[in-house]
Amino acid sequence: MSKLQQTGMRCLATFWVFCQSFPAVLGDLPLVVVRSERSWEAARAHCRKHYVDLAVADTEAEYDLLLRETDGESGSLWIGLQNSAPGGWRWVDKHELSYDRWYRESRGPRCGSVDMGLAGDRKLLPRLCEEHHAFVCQGASPPDKVEVGAVGTDFVSLRWDRPAFMESVPHSFNISYTSSSGSSSSFISPSNSTLITSLQPGEQYTLWISTVTETVQSLPACVTVTTHLEAPVGVRIDSIYSCVSVSWADPGWGSHTAQCNISYSSLYGHHSGFILTPPFCSHMTITGLLPQTEYMLNITAVNQSGASSLPVTVFLFTSAPAVTVVAMVLRGLQCVFLGLFFWLLCHFHWKRNYDVERTPVETTEEMFFTPQEV
Repeated sequence: MSKLQQTGMRCLATFWVFCQSFPAVLGDLPLVVVRSERSWEAARAHCRKHYVDLAVADTEAEYDLLLRETDGESGSLWIGLQNSAPGGWRWVDKHELSYDRWYRESRGPRCGSVDMGLAGDRKLLPRLCEEHHAFVCQGASPPDKVEVGAVGTDFVSLRWDRPAFMESVPHSFNISYTSSSGSSSSFISPSNSTLITSLQPGEQYTLWISTVTETVQSLPACVTVTTHLEAPVGVRIDSIYSCVSVSWADPGWGSHTAQCNISYSSLYGHHSGFILTPPFCSHMTITGLLPQTEYMLNITAVNQSGASSLPVTVFLFTSAPAVTVVAMVLRGLQCVFLGLFFWLLCHFHWKRNYDVERTPVETTEEMFFTPQEV
């Protein structure tokens, strides 16, 4: 087990999760009270050799935390505050003192302390830098703003900001991780980004990143990431009018008991829906689709722990309605009746014309003359 795991874990950055408590912590930086009395310069040299620097409290919240964590001490304690004229009071991280918690401020002394013997919370007290007092050292700053980049089935990429307080201190980063199945590993990176490979698909990983120097290690920033499952392979689509049969092959989900979430949507969004298949199922029939319509299907593998694969996207075009035997018979009868109707109509029209032609013309005797009568 690494030193990081033995010390305990505290998670922050992307997912702020409290894993284990730590004594004497200032703004996620460990504080160490050194009771050996020294001058301000000697105290700072000791802190920079064995830790990072004298304690810094850039904000009032950090100042209040400093008082709480040093409660019980007596007398004055050197902190990382100095009057560097003409710049005024500044912390050793170059930030100006932005609040007034002075018990008494003097222009003469150039080094700052907190006097734990004073009542109330106004304990800042300037003193001569040559005086000898106990002091508070500050450890390494943890990485800031940890971000997850790409996530795959067997890799995760991370990046983070280097601690501003550590700019002048040589340091690197300790990356340690454990999986939901119990596997673990760790390594040192000089860069503020890393690519972790050889991970298992569909596993949840907790990753800790801490700043390390030659003598001290910071509290870790922590982020939790779940790798993707393998995507379904060999997807096959069979379209029959308003029904679509979808099948796929198991890429090796093993004991993850993966299911497939199938979502579908027509080209213009008029019709959509989704289906969650049972575990170990490798095919599904989607009904109620619109005929002669283009659809987009997304097939995603999911498991009970929340892991998922990247979606497999396919496009299909449903076929026209099928012509059944009954429909063919009805259409044939329709044609027969229409033909019979037109035949009867033509027959009636022909018979009428024929009867008219056969009717004799009526004549009278006066219309005919014979030669004898003339």
